[in-house]
Amino acid sequence: MKESKKFFENNRLNKGYGRAPSNRVSDSALVNKKYNHALPPIDMMEEYEEMNPGSCAQLFSMAKQEQNHRHSMDLVAMNRHNKAVHMGRMFSLLFVMIVAASTFALAFFGNVIVASVFAGSAFACIVMVSYFYSKNTVNTVKREFNRPQQRNHRPSKGRGQRNNRPSR
Repeated sequence: MKESKKFFENNRLNKGYGRAPSNRVSDSALVNKKYNHALPPIDMMEEYEEMNPGSCAQLFSMAKQEQNHRHSMDLVAMNRHNKAVHMGRMFSLLFVMIVAASTFALAFFGNVIVASVFAGSAFACIVMVSYFYSKNTVNTVKREFNRPQQRNHRPSKGRGQRNNRPSR
């Protein structure tokens, strides 16, 4: 029978007892958490080295290349941010100069009240934009400089692999 009355805004509460959330962490989540690093664990690296000599050196060179790439991406992001900040300062200076010149022209031609209202509203607009930008900048910078998830070096199951050991 479909329920038509809604006593609570959350529909799950209208149907009676909800399913209790499980606090058990799955085994795959534990394994992913354990092996979620730039390099695989030492025992796994030893197994790789036994099967394919020189694989540790290759892994280290790949990790070094990835680190260099991350540094270059961080530098590019910082340069973009600095350029955007510089352009913002230039345009804000231009805007303030236009507002000041317009206010001076209005006051010079005898419209003092209009000039004061124009200047007050323009500077109130500047204050509001600065306030909203400062609130938004924190989230944008955090999101821009977050590093991506590192690769999972746990071998995948399938193609003849057993017990999470690499195939020969």
